[in-house]
Amino acid sequence: MTASTWKGILSMLAMVLGPLMRLLTPTIKTALEKALGELWKKAVATSNPIDDLFVGFLFDILGLNRPE
Repeated sequence: MTASTWKGILSMLAMVLGPLMRLLTPTIKTALEKALGELWKKAVATSNPIDDLFVGFLFDILGLNRPE
């Protein structure tokens, strides 16, 4: 697949997941944010920059703020 194909796929994914995130109950959204926050800590602790990019991508697609 080309880069533009991936970009299109990711854009469609964001269009679907973004509105779904707004429909989640606060309990589930908070739990998801907490779980992704823990995953973020583990990703930045590795020496592989792809880990950081992937978890950051999850935050972006889901419309959540990345931890500091």
